[in-house]
Amino acid sequence: MQKFKLSKYNFFVPQNERIIFHNLLSGSLFTLEKSIFDELEPLLSNLDLLIKHSEPIFSMLFKTGFIVESDFDEIDLLRFNYIKEVSSNPLFKLIINPTLECNFACWYCYQNHPKGYMISTIQNRIKEMTKKLIDSKQYSGINLGWFGGEPLLYFDQVIYPLSKHISSIIENKDLIFYNSAKVKFKVLELLSYNNNL
Repeated sequence: MQKFKLSKYNFFVPQNERIIFHNLLSGSLFTLEKSIFDELEPLLSNLDLLIKHSEPIFSMLFKTGFIVESDFDEIDLLRFNYIKEVSSNPLFKLIINPTLECNFACWYCYQNHPKGYMISTIQNRIKEMTKKLIDSKQYSGINLGWFGGEPLLYFDQVIYPLSKHISSIIENKDLIFYNSAKVKFKVLELLSYNNNL
């Protein structure tokens, strides 16, 4: 008989009268009513009982990656996905910190926020480096990630000029240019699930 286990990457987050189910490995996301989750939760520690009690829920959790076969190595899948992403997507990713300054004053923040922003010498070096990368034809494009402080404080002084410059270099070269990372989620919304457990 086939054995199963819960994924290590499951998160169950209460939200009002529902529970959000999220599996970080598969990207699956859905919600269940809290009353249904309360009935389901004890069965998650004994998957044989779950199969016996409610095969449709078990199948749904298996298809969405919340339950996996007991011999399935999730770490190996993470390694495989990492290697696949790195080797199949030669997009150069550059994280830029235009400033340490921040205007939010979050109560939990422990960082110092000295005034000032990236000097033009550094900006010029970034422009030169990205031009060399583009000319090398090793990459399918450039992805700029902005970090800080609050990087948008110096949008006009750093973000816009660098983005415009790199965009103009890439424009006629049939390359990709992003100014932010893209995140993919598979969303499965279950507004109501009336199957009795």
